[in-house]
Amino acid sequence: MAGERMHRESAQASSAEEMDELVSRARAQRRRIDAVDGQLHIANHIPRGERIANTLMSLGLLACSLHAALHDDLHISGRRGPGIHLHGPPLWMLCAAMACAAANMLSVVVDHYDTRANEFRYRRFALVTQVAGWLLFFAAFAAEAFVFQLATRH
Repeated sequence: MAGERMHRESAQASSAEEMDELVSRARAQRRRIDAVDGQLHIANHIPRGERIANTLMSLGLLACSLHAALHDDLHISGRRGPGIHLHGPPLWMLCAAMACAAANMLSVVVDHYDTRANEFRYRRFALVTQVAGWLLFFAAFAAEAFVFQLATRH
């Protein structure tokens, strides 16, 4: 009886030591034991160059969008022609599309630093901002081409 209890205590101590070792190795490698289900979670690792590029491009998009909104004019040059100038509501739609693109790129950077096991939320956010951005992009050009051009002709 005493031998069996001593064996059980030594097995519990060794499993506790193994768990402590696993937790310390996980922390050293940016991994985390999820408290809910006890699973080992490996946080996303985004390369430094990609994080810097995403941050700079999103800041550039936001700066371009702010400049266009302040001046109520955004010129998009054409390949064979003078290009197009956006003003008013089409410009605001395109600025919103650029904000969606910037948020999408910044979410990748934020996800790198977030060690929680919620990558599905970042994927959902990326999908929503991507779809909204493309819809706003095409809506801006459709509004410029069909709504505002027809209104100025009459």
